[in-house]
Order: sequence, then structure tokens, then C-alpha cells
Amino acid sequence: LCFSYAIIVPCYLISSIMGYSAFGSSVSGVVYDDMKPFVSLGFLYAAHSFLVLNTLALGAIYIQACFTLIEDMIFSREDENDINDRHREGMVLSRQGFGVKLLSRFIFVAVCTFAAVALPFFCELGALAGAVGVVPLTFVYPLVFWNISSLSKQAPKWRTHLNWFLIVLFSLGGIGSAIGSLYGIVQNAENYRFFKK
Repeated sequence: LCFSYAIIVPCYLISSIMGYSAFGSSVSGVVYDDMKPFVSLGFLYAAHSFLVLNTLALGAIYIQACFTLIEDMIFSREDENDINDRHREGMVLSRQGFGVKLLSRFIFVAVCTFAAVALPFFCELGALAGAVGVVPLTFVYPLVFWNISSLSKQAPKWRTHLNWFLIVLFSLGGIGSAIGSLYGIVQNAENYRFFKK
């Protein structure tokens, strides 16, 4: 956990500090748009490639819960014991079940992609989702769960206090990010047009 935070936190901090120092408060929601005049085309291709890999990894982690919920809703007509057995056996599905699973995931991703293209404030909406969803799941809940686990009873007190400090710090950061995202949406609401940037 400490190793993960040692990598994640500096990456976010460096990106935000460098973006703000380079572009000030006029930085757009997509920092790549601001960088285009200053970097080579190869650099932009590499940056977009890493962005695609990051999105795929985050999708595999965070969207999996939505996929599981959708599949449980689709298969809700089945007997509860069948659903529990399927979860225990690692979702071994027949060919028909695999097709339904694949189709439901495809439709979900297609609807989300259409919303991303249609909504002009998608960057602010993504920031709001990150502040409300990603920050707690990535930075707050693991520390809370560790603090209430039996491992924390054996650890030094300073580590538990450090975790509580980080929980409060990341929670305040998430709340500030959510307020900033909502402010951006409200401030630019009159300029929004569907399918326009």
C-alpha cells in the first residue's frame, strides 16, 4: 500500500503542479490540448497511448462492479442458489451466457462512449466522478480498512495516526475537487451545446 502511494501521489502532484505552473488557471480540462503547440507529434502520440493504457486498466478495475451489477440484474430471474453458485465457481457460463455477458458489456460501454461524446462538460463530469468515486476508492477506503483491521493493532501507533491524517487530507482534497468540478459545470452551463467542445 505504501509503495502504491509512493508512486501514485507524486505522479498526480507533479502533473497538477506542472500543468498549473505552465498554463495557470486558464488550463483546459484536457491538458493535451494546451500542450499541442509546445510538444512534438510523437510526444502527443506517446502520451495518448499511455492514456489509453491507463483508461483500460482503470476500466478493468472500476467498471467491473458495474458489469457485475448488470449481469446480476440480467440473470435475476434465475434461482438465487444458481446465482450464488455461479459467483462461487467464478462465473462459468455457457455459450449463451457468455453472449449475453459480452452484449451487456458492449451496450454499457457504447452508452458511456455516446455520453462522453455528446456531453460538452464531460471533462468536468469526469473530474466530479473522480472526486466522488476514484479518490475514496483509491486513497481513503484502503487506509480506513487497514486501520480497522487486526493488522493495525500490531502496528506502531504513529502509523495508525499517519493513516488517519492521510484519510482526512485525501477526503478534504476529494471534497475540494468535487466543489471545483461543480463550480466549473455551473460556471460554463450557459455555453454548453451538445456534441460541441
